[in-house]
Amino acid sequence: MFNRIFALCLCLTLCGQGLSLGCRWMDHKFSQQSKSALDELRTMVGGLIYANSSGVDFPTGLYEQASQASAEDRLNFMAQVLEEVVHLFEEDWDSMPWPETTVNNFLSVVNQQEEGVRSCIVNQGKKSKKLHMYFKRLSRHVLKDMGHSSEAWELMRKEIEAHLLRIDILFSPLQINSKKA
Repeated sequence: MFNRIFALCLCLTLCGQGLSLGCRWMDHKFSQQSKSALDELRTMVGGLIYANSSGVDFPTGLYEQASQASAEDRLNFMAQVLEEVVHLFEEDWDSMPWPETTVNNFLSVVNQQEEGVRSCIVNQGKKSKKLHMYFKRLSRHVLKDMGHSSEAWELMRKEIEAHLLRIDILFSPLQINSKKA
């Protein structure tokens, strides 16, 4: 009886700490999807005005907390970022300065990436209210206040690029842990 309990605890510990060990999607597809999402996003630049800053502070502290969290919590955070990105881009199709097919391709890749990350999560954790509020502030203080202009969307594009790069950084330790095993 003790051996079974010990084996179960060991299994749960290993699965919880090295979550990506048992998730082939993270090991084989995450980086590929991430590169595709960034490539699609970067094709959207096409002649737009280059804005400097969104005026909404990037949630660096939330990313630092996530980097110290368990593998499962890190995956939950990554999935929420991807979900928030999709919601932001679905806000106002008519005002986007990019071709609809480009935006659709980008959203398709990000949706696939979110679904893939979520498929690796055993326990869906609570969503970060602070992260959600950050994306709401982006929507309100940039898109709406700037009238959904091309400049506002360029700010969003740059902000989203920073998020995609940061979730790549969050993924790196998960990938290293899976290769050590």
